[in-house]
Amino acid sequence: MKVNKVTKRMVPGMLIVAILGFAQGVEVFGGSTQDRVPARLSALYENSRLHFELHRKHYDHALEAMVLAKDIDMVEETTGMTALGLAAKDESADAIDMVRPLVLRFGADPGIADAKGYTALHYAAAAGNYAVVKFLADHGGEVDAANPLMNVRRVTPLYMAYQKGRVRIADFLKFRGADDFDQATRERLELGANTSAAARKLLEKRARDPVKYLETDPQTLLREEFTAFADATEETLRAQGKLDKVEELQQYRERYLAALESTPITEGISYGAYGDLVQKKVSATEAQQRSR
Repeated sequence: MKVNKVTKRMVPGMLIVAILGFAQGVEVFGGSTQDRVPARLSALYENSRLHFELHRKHYDHALEAMVLAKDIDMVEETTGMTALGLAAKDESADAIDMVRPLVLRFGADPGIADAKGYTALHYAAAAGNYAVVKFLADHGGEVDAANPLMNVRRVTPLYMAYQKGRVRIADFLKFRGADDFDQATRERLELGANTSAAARKLLEKRARDPVKYLETDPQTLLREEFTAFADATEETLRAQGKLDKVEELQQYRERYLAALESTPITEGISYGAYGDLVQKKVSATEAQQRSR
């Protein structure tokens, strides 16, 4: 069993944002399926050695593969991404050393969207890599490029920066002329960024001691997750001055923890099944309160 096979659910975080009406624009979990499925690597290698090397962050090999690439702007079908997008999503300082030659030496087009509707600038903004964001903006990347596949929301690089809590990137994109979002959208995205950060910290903690995580009972796991999300949410709401939402959250926290403590752990019950039992008890409590 892998750590993030179970923690991917982290139901309490979703419950919190839903109960407060902030579900739109909140991304609690990131990471692509490709990052978690090594079995696809062989197909990736067959489709494009350049994409394969960039995905694996074997950058010396990627530079060699750039020379051999027949179509530098190809959207590789396994990842659904361009080579430039793959390079731009890297958060490390090495990313610019891949992005620069792709554009300047081999003619990669920063304006091309991949199969998911994102340009390289979307990925760079999400990664928070200032050097890459500035380079792409200086070399044809459109700061207001909206993902055409997102019909409900205007997902631009600025949206991605807000969603990931990349304050410096957001300020730069606005300085370069990106259209800002309304306050309500910014606040929803800020909440999403902070709950995402809480999720990442929890995953990192568990990854450091996976044996302990796998031996921990479902009740303890849920309590830990719920507390992490609730704390991050409350801190954000207080900073936004939404004291009415803080009160709602505190009331929900009491209901959830009471249901959690009163739900027994039966032998062999899974994390997901136990979480469902707790949520049913919370829902039943809320239904009783509404009927009074």
